[in-house]
Amino acid sequence: MKKFFRFVSQSSKGTWITASVAFGLIILLGCVFYVSSLGIKDVSFWDYIFAALKLNRPKGDFDSNWVYGLYFVLGLFATLMLPFVTAVLTEWYREKMSLIREGKDIHDDIKEHYVIIGYNRYTIQVIRRCLTGNSNKAILLTPQNPYMVRDAISNGLEKEMSGRVILYAGDAIESQKVESLNLCDALKLYLLDESDKHESRYSRNLSVLKNIVDAVAKRSNPLELYMQVNNSRAYNLMQRIDIPKEFFQRGDKMVVDFRPFNFYENWARLIWSYYKLPQYDVLDYEPMEETDEHVHLVIAGFNSMGHALLLEALRLCHYPNFDERKNKNKTIITVFEYDWKEQKDAFYAQYPHLDQIKDIEIDFREMDVNSPEARNEMEQWAQDNNTLLTVAICDKEADEAMTKALNLPETVYRNNIRVLVRQELEKVNTEIFAFDDQKRAYPHIRFFGMLQEGLDFKQLDDRLAMCIGGIYSFYREEPFNLSDAGKFLECQQKIQTTLAQKSKAEWYEDWLKTIQTDKWSSRFQSDIFHTYISLWERHKGISTKEFDQWQEVLADMEHRRWIAERTVYGFRKTRGNETKDKTLKVHPDIIPYAELDNDTKNYDRNIVNTAPLIVKEVEKFTVR
Repeated sequence: MKKFFRFVSQSSKGTWITASVAFGLIILLGCVFYVSSLGIKDVSFWDYIFAALKLNRPKGDFDSNWVYGLYFVLGLFATLMLPFVTAVLTEWYREKMSLIREGKDIHDDIKEHYVIIGYNRYTIQVIRRCLTGNSNKAILLTPQNPYMVRDAISNGLEKEMSGRVILYAGDAIESQKVESLNLCDALKLYLLDESDKHESRYSRNLSVLKNIVDAVAKRSNPLELYMQVNNSRAYNLMQRIDIPKEFFQRGDKMVVDFRPFNFYENWARLIWSYYKLPQYDVLDYEPMEETDEHVHLVIAGFNSMGHALLLEALRLCHYPNFDERKNKNKTIITVFEYDWKEQKDAFYAQYPHLDQIKDIEIDFREMDVNSPEARNEMEQWAQDNNTLLTVAICDKEADEAMTKALNLPETVYRNNIRVLVRQELEKVNTEIFAFDDQKRAYPHIRFFGMLQEGLDFKQLDDRLAMCIGGIYSFYREEPFNLSDAGKFLECQQKIQTTLAQKSKAEWYEDWLKTIQTDKWSSRFQSDIFHTYISLWERHKGISTKEFDQWQEVLADMEHRRWIAERTVYGFRKTRGNETKDKTLKVHPDIIPYAELDNDTKNYDRNIVNTAPLIVKEVEKFTVR
């Protein structure tokens, strides 16, 4: 209603209707005053007004012709006003619809809503995730053509859901546009890459991020902000640098809970990590504790998806049967990329210390996976009984990926070697092949990379990483011997006590103040927890002596994982008299496990020992 009156007061037709209403009221009141001046007893001024409006009859005995005169004046007034009122209402509705279509209609009283800044091919899936299972609304801010965006939303979402999407036209680089989003009353915000027309989207979004922090300065609780960084280099850069916590503070209060994400890394973690989806097997799909087997991952296509799969494999592919003395049972990662020469220098400049990862060997081949040389080697790998082979086809084009997957060497099909096929936009193939394994024509094929599943927000839940980081000092105490039930319960109780030392709100506040690189360290440490849980499950009931030996194997495995994680960050081992320096990214512990001091070994021991207990406690740990 306020918007309607504002329109009436500002439009040209509004001026006409205001003048007409004033003129009509003058005539009406003049008639009433005239009749009241006749001096009829027991009849007040308001009696005449009520009589004229047919609300009641005036008191007293008098000629009622004047009443009919008033009715005539009112009727004439209404007749004269009707065209003006109709025109104004029509114009108001037309302008209202135009503002909505053009994204200029501002909802300054909206609350409990989701905010999405940026439109790209992922945006509709983000909206769907936000609005499923509730009646909330979402605001989408984008500088792109509002008619095109509105049509895409209407076509991509159900009618009821698309009707709850409010489109704002504008660029978030302008602070006043961000201020119009009512962020102080919003539930969550998703800052997405704005199409491909903006170069340096990462740097641009950091400027937008500053506008967001300014706009939420008065919030009572931190705004959950998820920022998409789909460029692999920019995302790795974001994981390496520490954005000061003061950036997200106003006064002494944290106003933003900042969580970057990358669609391709999301998928790599959904396939193999602690957060993996049920339909995918881990890379070590057979027990490897006491065998000469090794994992071999073949990545066909070193694009953004291939890059993410390689990095996730570097963090996860550390196994208990690796023999460092004999350099035996290493994980092999082979990358087929016909354009490798163009990418080689940039890759090694970004990851210059990969030789520090002793239990994984990376082999780049400048050829297509269809080449005779590649097919010949893949056939040999598929026939090797000691090779746990997985082939990931990462081509962005769905038909090209399917063609490569269905034309691999015959041995791959005969031995049911697992093949992952990227199908980012098309889901038809996933439906055609989604039958029971016994009925599959190609039972080894699994599809990945689809838009909807890759934006699973459960994966962005930092509870496990928060608890890992929160009890960091707890790991450095004496190692727990969990070889019997009593010791196991004792350790469980200590973890529960540690988590209970602070309120959940305090744990959350500490997490918000944690530097970004430490957050990433905790997140990637959580990725391998499912492996430790699985390995402990296979070694239940062992003796104390066997426990001590097995604990050392897993602690060594955890240390190798940590070295790989630090290496991907850009860390190198210290040289000469150098000491630990986070700024220069040097660390003295990038050495074999056997050379570590006992305190550092205890840290690794307790991580692998307590992994099952921490996961169990985190399931009950809700902070928001």
